[in-house]
Amino acid sequence: MPNPRVLVIDDDPTFRALVVAALRREYMVSVASDGEEGFEKAVEWNPDVIVLDHQMEGWDGIRTLRTFRQHFLLKKVPVIMCTADASRATVMGALNLGAADYVVKTAFSAESLRAKVEKAMNMYPIHA
Repeated sequence: MPNPRVLVIDDDPTFRALVVAALRREYMVSVASDGEEGFEKAVEWNPDVIVLDHQMEGWDGIRTLRTFRQHFLLKKVPVIMCTADASRATVMGALNLGAADYVVKTAFSAESLRAKVEKAMNMYPIHA
């Protein structure tokens, strides 16, 4: 069975590279630099988990997450939101819209991200 697919959507190339480096051993990883590109890639690529930046130009993470939840192929794909804003309102807003988990960028840990991706895949198996 091929490695699970993780789509990383983030407009910060440095953070995107950190996430890819953390995940590429266990997962097939694809990237997008904004929400609209990420949505198009998700429809085409059928990821098992999406790691999505909250604050981006154009389609921000909330608009992108809402669009995923309205699309028949993507509505059940677990999304892990990444944010530099760790406020309760931001985190709860993302979780209430259907995010599976969140990562605070200022406290980023590769081990923590891998654990959250694994947990999301086990809690929301979409290809089982």
